Amino acid sequence: MKKGNKRFWTTLMCLVALTTLTSAIPVSAQISEGRAVYFSIPMNLPCQDNFVIQMALNVTNLSGQSVPTTVNLYSVDGTPMIIEGNDQAGYASDITPGTAFDLDANATRQYHITLQNNSDNPEFHSCSNKVFSGKIELANNSGLVVASGSIWTYHHNRTTNETYNTSSLPININDGKPF
Repeated sequence: MKKGNKRFWTTLMCLVALTTLTSAIPVSAQISEGRAVYFSIPMNLPCQDNFVIQMALNVTNLSGQSVPTTVNLYSVDGTPMIIEGNDQAGYASDITPGTAFDLDANATRQYHITLQNNSDNPEFHSCSNKVFSGKIELANNSGLVVASGSIWTYHHNRTTNETYNTSSLPININDGKPF
């Protein structure tokens, strides 16, 4: 075997061995501790004086141990939105976006907001507070979490106090699969 060919084959074998060793390392060992799931929110909906948007999220811990969790929400331009949720009309809200919390074993935490311009209800937020994407961060690799959400809109006639043209859309978070 010629000296140049021997060097080529030796180098090639070293590369193959290095690739094999690198791929044997578990993927989780290559990533820093923790997990994150990103999702889009179909918020391109009418929102003004007579059009109301409501959004609800549920984050559920399916495991028997607490999981440090943070839910982040973002505006259309990617700016973090720290909008406190509201407990209104039977909807609960115990998540503050951007604030870490312990998601207890087998427990569910909820987030709910209502958006409408010039509302008489002080719990409603302005339509300028629409959120278009989110991220759920788990601070470690323990536990198993599933999340879901929905958004709905309706026309509210303030003169007659009638509501009509209700529509609802799901918020797809990890295809409904635990993470």
